[in-house]
Amino acid sequence: MLFKANIMLFIILLSGALHAKINSGLWSAGCMKGLIKEQTYQNDTDVSLVEYFHQDAQCQDKSFQFQTSGYVVYSNEQNNFINFIYEKIQLTVFKQNVIDDFNSRKVCGYNSWAKAQAQNITGLKCALFNTSKEVQIPEVADQKFGIYQLENNKLYFGKLTQSYDGSAPDKRPQQIDKLTEYIFQN
Repeated sequence: MLFKANIMLFIILLSGALHAKINSGLWSAGCMKGLIKEQTYQNDTDVSLVEYFHQDAQCQDKSFQFQTSGYVVYSNEQNNFINFIYEKIQLTVFKQNVIDDFNSRKVCGYNSWAKAQAQNITGLKCALFNTSKEVQIPEVADQKFGIYQLENNKLYFGKLTQSYDGSAPDKRPQQIDKLTEYIFQN
């Protein structure tokens, strides 16, 4: 009887560990070849992702940033499944040469880009990185289907590939990307 009770306690503790939610607070993936990623979680589900793009590999000269806000839904069926639901995507530009280029090309339909002033680009088509190819920015309520893994104070997400880009449940990443490591800050 004691053995069964210990097994049940172990199973309960194990299932709690497998269903771990991401802690509220700031998670940062330091400088990676000119890119810094930070995620802030609040109230178990609200999340803000900021990606800082720099003109140098050491992340000293900030060029622009994307700020994406939304919320996450944890799967009841699979322990490590997580879905991100988009609410708002903003782009802020910091370099005058980028501002001039964006204004001349009317990137995302705007010709009013200004230094350190965010533009809401949710749901728009924008030729951001390739002047001849517009990309569709996610709409409000669009979803990204992912996986995650928590190890101590480190957070990892699924590795995106052409086949598994997170755009649909059957395109959810299959492997954890250990190269991008978010570390809990507070």
